[in-house]
Amino acid sequence: DTLRAQFEALDTAADDPATTTAKTHARILVESGRILCPQLHALLVPALDERIMPWVHARMGDRRLVVADALIRAYRKEDQQQALAPHFDVSSFATVIIPLNPGEYQGGLYVQQGASASSRLLVDTSFEKGDALLHRFDVMHGVDVTCGSRYSLVLWLSDSRESVEAAATPWLYDAAESGSAHAQFLYGEACKEGCYG
Repeated sequence: DTLRAQFEALDTAADDPATTTAKTHARILVESGRILCPQLHALLVPALDERIMPWVHARMGDRRLVVADALIRAYRKEDQQQALAPHFDVSSFATVIIPLNPGEYQGGLYVQQGASASSRLLVDTSFEKGDALLHRFDVMHGVDVTCGSRYSLVLWLSDSRESVEAAATPWLYDAAESGSAHAQFLYGEACKEGCYG
C-alpha cells in the first residue's frame, strides 16, 4: 500500500522523463543496476532484502540472481493504456511480478503458450495481497485489464552482477545452444539489440 501510495504521489508531481515511460504509465526505480528513483527504491529495499530475493533464490536455486531493473507499472483507463501485447522479457533471466492492488480490477496478467490468443491463461485472478509470480525469460506473457486500474511491481532479474554490468544475457546463448527454440529466437533479438550472451 505504501509503495503504491508513494507512486501515485510522485505521479502528481512533475514527471521526470528519465524515470517514467510512455508506453504504459510506469516509474522506473532501477535500470541496469542503477537506482533512478531513490524515494520508491528506499521503500522497496526492506521487502527485497528480507522477502523477495530470498524467495527468488530458493525457487530458482541460485543465490547469484540480482535485480537488474525494477519499475512500478500502472494500467489505468485515464492513461488509455490498459494492455501490453504478448511478449518475452528478452533482457531478463527471470521476472518477478507483484500486483499492488489485487482484486481491484478485472483481467490482468496472462501467459500465452502459442501465437493464438485462445492459448492465453489469465493468472491475475488468483492473486492476493503479497503474492508474487516468478517466471523465466522463455514465458510469453502480457496484460489485458478489462475494468478498473492495475498497479504492479516488476523486477527483471539477471543471472549475476557481472551480467548486469556488462549488459549481457549469457543465459540466452546457453539455452539457445542447448536447442531451445524460444531461446534461439530471443538470442537473435538480443543480438539485434547488442546484448550478446
